[in-house]
Amino acid sequence: MTILHVSASPAAGRKQLVVLCTAAYCIALGVRLLELPGWSAYDALYKGEHLLATHDAYHWLAAATGFEFDQQHPLARMLAFLHSLTGIACGNLAFYLPAVMACLVAPLMVGWGAALGMPLAGFTAGLLTACAPGLMTRTGLGYYDTDLLISGALIVNTLVPALWLRNSLHNPLRTISAALRRPSAAEQPAPPPAAESTGPVWFAVLLCCGLFVYWQPAIHNMFNLMGKAFPGIALVLAALLGRRAAMRRTAEGLLIYIFCALAGPAGAGAAMLLWLAGRKNPRSLDRLYTGRRALFAALVLLAAATALEPAGLNYMRSAIKGYSGEKSAVVAHTLSYPSVVGSIIEAQKLSFDAFLTSVHGWTWLAAGGLALFFLLMLAEPVTALLLPLAAMGLGSVALGARFAMFAAPCFALGTAWALHLAVHGAARLAHRNAAQPLPAPHRRAAMLCSVAAACIMCWPSAQLAAALAQGPIISTRQVEALDFIRGNTPEDSMLWYWWDWGYAAQYYARRTTVADGARHSNQRIYAPAAVLTTDVPRFANQLIKYVAGAQPPVSGAFAGLDAGQTMEKLHSFYLRETQPSPPQKQYLIVSAEQLRLGAWISRFGTWDFNTRQWEETTVLAIDRPVQYSPQKGLFLIKGLDPMQAESLTVFEGTRVVNHQYPHFSGRHFVIDKDQGMILVVDRTVYNSMALQLLVNDGSNEDISRYFRLVFSNGKTKVYEVL
Repeated sequence: MTILHVSASPAAGRKQLVVLCTAAYCIALGVRLLELPGWSAYDALYKGEHLLATHDAYHWLAAATGFEFDQQHPLARMLAFLHSLTGIACGNLAFYLPAVMACLVAPLMVGWGAALGMPLAGFTAGLLTACAPGLMTRTGLGYYDTDLLISGALIVNTLVPALWLRNSLHNPLRTISAALRRPSAAEQPAPPPAAESTGPVWFAVLLCCGLFVYWQPAIHNMFNLMGKAFPGIALVLAALLGRRAAMRRTAEGLLIYIFCALAGPAGAGAAMLLWLAGRKNPRSLDRLYTGRRALFAALVLLAAATALEPAGLNYMRSAIKGYSGEKSAVVAHTLSYPSVVGSIIEAQKLSFDAFLTSVHGWTWLAAGGLALFFLLMLAEPVTALLLPLAAMGLGSVALGARFAMFAAPCFALGTAWALHLAVHGAARLAHRNAAQPLPAPHRRAAMLCSVAAACIMCWPSAQLAAALAQGPIISTRQVEALDFIRGNTPEDSMLWYWWDWGYAAQYYARRTTVADGARHSNQRIYAPAAVLTTDVPRFANQLIKYVAGAQPPVSGAFAGLDAGQTMEKLHSFYLRETQPSPPQKQYLIVSAEQLRLGAWISRFGTWDFNTRQWEETTVLAIDRPVQYSPQKGLFLIKGLDPMQAESLTVFEGTRVVNHQYPHFSGRHFVIDKDQGMILVVDRTVYNSMALQLLVNDGSNEDISRYFRLVFSNGKTKVYEVL
């Protein structure tokens, strides 16, 4: 590859690289911050602290403030450190950090371009990667989650081996070209690098990169597998395509990298001894490095490490099994529980067109860029290091939307490579003298064209960013209720809230929850769903007491019971009050926002352990213009026939108004005037505790016997379990 440099001197080249990295980062960040004005349409501040855009973000906030588990996770520790350093509220830090940190993939991709000998193409690749729709939606403002670290870490894992191997591998295209024609003297390839040991700088880089790979499972379980996949590909490339003259240096560097990646500090010690032995007596290890013995030995070591520590393979198997099944039951001991996977947005499968849209806003460009990436692997074999990312991205059609973002670096490099060839070829044609270097005006024109093309290709992402703001996942009314709980309930209380807001409840209320984003299976998904779905307050009360009083609490419920015995016990909760109060206070939270999830909640709540089936219910969101008469209950919805309501529930400010009509249409309308939400629900959802507890003003004796209203702001209510 040729390089579009303004100056050929090393110092000028390094300066250009710094400029390209800085420019790519700043432009990518600017595109992402176009989302910020959209947040002004939402009530997204509570006591000066930003509300966040994803449920999982609150897990890291809770951990950073010393509550619940994962306090040593890098995201929690980073947030706690920045909070102590700056005094900025954790919510405000977590709001901006995703965009700030996710844009670091841009300079990393500039480095990939430099590894391929085309740093300006790396600038294009950096912008396309950082502004990929799939990555932007997972790391937008308020999305403080592991994805903001995963993408950058994976690119680092591929970049360092690529820089190390690039000049040590045979090029298949050049080999084929040389076999077809005899190159002229001007076209003779440069001689392979001389055999030499790893220098101190590269030793430090490879050692640090290996230790970084070893540490990465602390970020996410997928690194247990990815930490072995990239070294494995590097070894295969070196074994199949490595230049014999450079084999000693190649093998030594890869061994240093792999020792550290597999064994951490102990591996670093072994790598140090290996490197010092090679420096002291270069000939002492010749037999090890010649004939690719060291590479094959390292492959065997890597395979053994994967077999002896199968956490990565187990994670991949569980991910494939979990993400691919939507309605399958999860077997726990002798009981089968409903699977929660189908209700998780990131686990929902993508069509191929939707996958391409997640890679780039122009699907034709996304498809072309991915195809060009596979062609690029023939021209530059080191790009095969990115194959696992391409595989995970393509796997989003089966594994879920989250995986789509991983294909972005592959698409970006393929597209940037094609742009580089086109611009450089046009500059050569304009110069009309292939034997001489391009004059400065031609180089500058080529650079301007490349930068302009890169910015134009970011236009769909800029449009997406401007419309990306979806607002916080929790309302200020919900936070107000959780803040009340924090100051007015015992510290050992347990909160019964739907798992989507479990982490947020832990952060704002500092109380344990029956379920959250990590614990939402088996008893933890069924019990709160059954409580919210039932129309019998006694059943809800008895089930809460039984589950909270189990040993251990929650997870010990239904232990040792088969399906028939479980259904019999559940039936007894309708008839008798036999359950003692648990040692800790129990509080049930209901909110208007929870009603949107009524269909999923009632599915889990109507689960039959004998038949392993649930009941389907109806919750329809109306997104068309609506006119209605509160007196008659008649609704006129644009494009639909007039509808007669059986009931109408209106939330406005702190008021809840319920209208009943003498019609048995089965259509119950719910309107939240503040949020502009209009729902149509069936009788099951309308009669459920999730809605009736919201309508209750404390005067319903059937409810008051089992639940005491302790807080209400209209759209969120907190009940003490009596």
